[in-house]
Amino acid sequence: MIAAPDGRWAALVATRANVESNVLDSNIWVVDLETGEASQLTFASKRDWHPRFSPDGRELAFLSDRDGTTTIWKMRVARGEAEELFDAAGDVEAFEWLPDGSGWIFTFYRALKLNGVNVEMVIYPREPHGFREPKHIRDAMERNLQWFEHWLSDGGPTSEP
Repeated sequence: MIAAPDGRWAALVATRANVESNVLDSNIWVVDLETGEASQLTFASKRDWHPRFSPDGRELAFLSDRDGTTTIWKMRVARGEAEELFDAAGDVEAFEWLPDGSGWIFTFYRALKLNGVNVEMVIYPREPHGFREPKHIRDAMERNLQWFEHWLSDGGPTSEP
């Protein structure tokens, strides 16, 4: 369970076994922490997970494989339709909102590794799913920026990082 920054909502993932298809289906529920009322937010026939509230608490972004590839989707907490944010070249493995709410930081570790790109896996203590500690968020952002500057500037790298 994860709480919104304003303390009004909490989001959780409910998973059930679909015996007919032999898969696990996951959907996201939200709980109004003022009233205790819980309601289902997503209704996908596949998996929706890793919910993350926007810094202002009005939107919820999450990972979903409803279209075959794991990408980031978002929707308003006050209900509405989920929208896919972009068509990823590979599965998104994790993400966090930028502190100002203007975007996300996310990882494609396996997809890059399989394509022979030099990547490293960094595991932060006390962070089992996503980043919560500001120093870890900052470190991950700085590492990603350095990687992109090295591999994407001027048509490619001149040396290994």
